[in-house]
Amino acid sequence: MKKLLLLLIALCAAGVVFFACMGGEEAPEPAVPTETPSGEQSTPEPEPSGVDYAAIYALHEPEEIVMTVDGREISWQEYYYYYYNVAANWENGFVETMYAGGAAGWESPADAEGHSYAQILPTSVERMLRRDLAAEELAQEHGISLTEEDEAAIQAAYQEDLAYIQGLGYTEEQFFTLLEPFYVSEEMYWRSLRSQVLYMACYRELVGENGEKLPEQQVLDWMEAQGYLSLDRIRIATVDDVTGQSLPPEAAAQQEALAEELSARLRSIEDPQEREALFLELKAQYDPQGLSYVANADWVDPEIYAATAALEPGEVSPVLALDGDYYIILRRPLSAEDEISTTYSRDPVRSILAGKGLEPLLEERMAAQKLAYAPGFAPPEVLDYYTNPKYAA
Repeated sequence: MKKLLLLLIALCAAGVVFFACMGGEEAPEPAVPTETPSGEQSTPEPEPSGVDYAAIYALHEPEEIVMTVDGREISWQEYYYYYYNVAANWENGFVETMYAGGAAGWESPADAEGHSYAQILPTSVERMLRRDLAAEELAQEHGISLTEEDEAAIQAAYQEDLAYIQGLGYTEEQFFTLLEPFYVSEEMYWRSLRSQVLYMACYRELVGENGEKLPEQQVLDWMEAQGYLSLDRIRIATVDDVTGQSLPPEAAAQQEALAEELSARLRSIEDPQEREALFLELKAQYDPQGLSYVANADWVDPEIYAATAALEPGEVSPVLALDGDYYIILRRPLSAEDEISTTYSRDPVRSILAGKGLEPLLEERMAAQKLAYAPGFAPPEVLDYYTNPKYAA
């Protein structure tokens, strides 16, 4: 994507399903400068929109306080940066859908409850704004500040943006003027750059590249919330894995009796460590290729999952008959150092959580935030300013 900080119109608003399916929408390319009759360059404008954003912006003075978040005052200019950010990107998505032969617009369903995009716009704007504030609060709480390297990264991003507009024939003095049609003030430009770099600083300090800095309890809480179970199992088969043939009835009955014997033997042991040691010994003898994994209900046979969930960590199950075979299950306690099994891989749970960035921490902080609109202020109804339809509603 080209720079010019049209990347400020970033798609991070509220996790709406439409754009998850779209795969994300980039901001429109800036217009190439054109010559006016006087020979002067014209100022590039945003893509034509179905919404009269200028009329919405004119509703309030830029410095008017329209809301507070945890007592922090938010001006109309700051609020509108997020409002335009979310709305303009959604409109881009509507247009792309139209070009692809589909139909989407402000009155289209945006969530599982059937709320339209117009209806969820205010809460999506709130979420985007609150998320940035939560990151700042998180940094402050943990004493995280930008380093000299971070400040250099901010300046490097600015120089990259500057080089782009200069490549179009503009000067450094015109830089922030070019952002005005996108409701990006100089203050919001720098705040956006700093927020991105501060986010990464928090990530390094609180999460770590591979999740190594995540508190153990946070990892365990996430695993439990996702329904993960840790299990090992012994399979006593009645089907020949080589030929695919079922054992004769007499041999199958012997296998069932063996499974019952092993399960009873294991369950008679009171000491959990001794029980596990014997389980592993029996597994090596009777099912050396047997599976052990940490997974949730999405990746485990429902009957095996249910049998495991009925156990306490360290317990062994009664014999479970499944598809002609017999299973004995040992449930293990979850560990923050576990690897999670899926169809194709085993991935360390810490790395999986690291891939989620700061989102769990931000969600927790956002849930505790107190937001209040100023007396007399209400988020603008976008449909009241939808004056130039250009996509299917």
